[in-house]
Amino acid sequence: MSLEMGRSRWIHKDFKESFREEWYHMLEEMELIRRAHWSCEPDTDILEHISAHLNLPEKHYDKLANWPSRLLKISQFDLLRQWLYVCDTKHDCTKPGGQMWPTRAIFVGNTDSNKLHLENLTHHVDYIALSHCWGTPSPEEVEGFCTTRQNYDNRLQGFTYDSLPMVFKDAVTVTRALGKQYLWIDAICIIQKDQEDWEKEGVKMQEVFASASCTIAAGSASDWQVGFLKRTQVYNQLSEITPVGEDIEEDDIRNFHKFVEEGPLNKRAWVLQERALSHRTLFFTARQTYWECGEGVRCENFTKLQYPTTRSYLIDPHFPEKLMRSGLMSTIQFVQELITDYSCRHLSYPTDKIIAFSSITKHMENALQTKATYGVFHCFLPRLLLWKRPDTKTPPIRYQGLTVPSWSWMVYDGKIEFLTQSRLKVPPTEDLRIDSDLGIIMDVRQFESCYMSEGDGQEKEEDNEDGNRIILAETGKVGFLCFDMNSASKIEFRYGVVIGFQEGDHSDDPDKKYYVLAVRETGEGRYERLGAGLVQARYVSKEGATGKLL
Repeated sequence: MSLEMGRSRWIHKDFKESFREEWYHMLEEMELIRRAHWSCEPDTDILEHISAHLNLPEKHYDKLANWPSRLLKISQFDLLRQWLYVCDTKHDCTKPGGQMWPTRAIFVGNTDSNKLHLENLTHHVDYIALSHCWGTPSPEEVEGFCTTRQNYDNRLQGFTYDSLPMVFKDAVTVTRALGKQYLWIDAICIIQKDQEDWEKEGVKMQEVFASASCTIAAGSASDWQVGFLKRTQVYNQLSEITPVGEDIEEDDIRNFHKFVEEGPLNKRAWVLQERALSHRTLFFTARQTYWECGEGVRCENFTKLQYPTTRSYLIDPHFPEKLMRSGLMSTIQFVQELITDYSCRHLSYPTDKIIAFSSITKHMENALQTKATYGVFHCFLPRLLLWKRPDTKTPPIRYQGLTVPSWSWMVYDGKIEFLTQSRLKVPPTEDLRIDSDLGIIMDVRQFESCYMSEGDGQEKEEDNEDGNRIILAETGKVGFLCFDMNSASKIEFRYGVVIGFQEGDHSDDPDKKYYVLAVRETGEGRYERLGAGLVQARYVSKEGATGKLL
């Protein structure tokens, strides 16, 4: 719903709930702060299950429950099976079978047989999906390891475990260890260098990961030839277990962040949707293995990590259902952090920026009951226009046969940030909306009695090198602009679009600050985005003219 804010006709978009009471605002902000941090605790579910599974004497169970410094060692694969079993029996993380299955999967069987074969599926099977880094395989490796039109029939007849690169071999080993008989690997289950098959299968990848029993994330493997089961760092399960009363939190959280969040696999843009849509994920890192599901992250040293709340929406096993119960500000914060996260990731082909985000977009469109255009969700249009680029030197992406509007963050490769996550009063929908030809209808005003800094020595040097400019008036600094391209700052500083102002500011206060877009006229009534910033209201004209931002 929308809440009118007096005669000014500015609104606060409320996303199905009202925030009229100031005390409710305060309570929600306090809750956001409380839920903004990681937490760590003993993994009691796994400890209880292992004690029962191993039929330990009571004295051993007491030690398990009280976190001894020594513990009976459990093998890696036994622990993986316990994680899977506990999640299957105690959590609501799995998706009912029969809804979807891949076109093809690799039959690996349940023995150590060297024989594998690609199978065209006609019904649902329980399978594992592999998320991995391709690296830069040579043409010979692509021909030898991938499925192509030339070897497709042979793949159906059978191929050997020994013929696979190490990362695929390890995936087969883990699949068998988990008691599953089918494995999905993109390089083998999608016919490579075949545009027709890619167009058919590429759009199904979201459901492939969403319907898998779990996803294997080869976090420590930078390419196909590097396996992920042989660790490159020494890890001792016994020595990693921390006695009661000691601080278990810092090292566990730091290690997960280092080896998973900042690992080579998680730097890939495609992996974001694979992770978001997977119900459960096994991360194999250089140090240890982690289990991630809707109940948190389990570590080999029998600790359990909980994400900050906004981050936890991404590992929702039924993504994005949990987001729908989060409230307005948490949803906004998640969407902005999601875009920033995605924009920092690597794409071998920058022109894949749109399609590699499309699966997440579709799921969120349904949940938010809105549309998304080039990465911008219409229900949060004003806020998602307030993006900026830390690196303004790289040129726009050259999409083939496609013109991405200047107002979308998908125009550029590289990191995207947002000017604010605070509550804003924004224009009513009729004054700021996306029309049928992907232009934004807006009220274009003019900047008055102010000018941009020209690097006269009063500003930081970096303000003149990265596209940022201070807005000056006779009274001094009255705002700033972050230009999308460094060269854009040399264009005439004239036109702007008011996007919003802080909820606590009075609409008639000339000293309040507007969040604005700087634009330039490209034709009659048509404009192009130059950047975004903040400026005192008294230096923006009160009247404007309707224009279209393309």
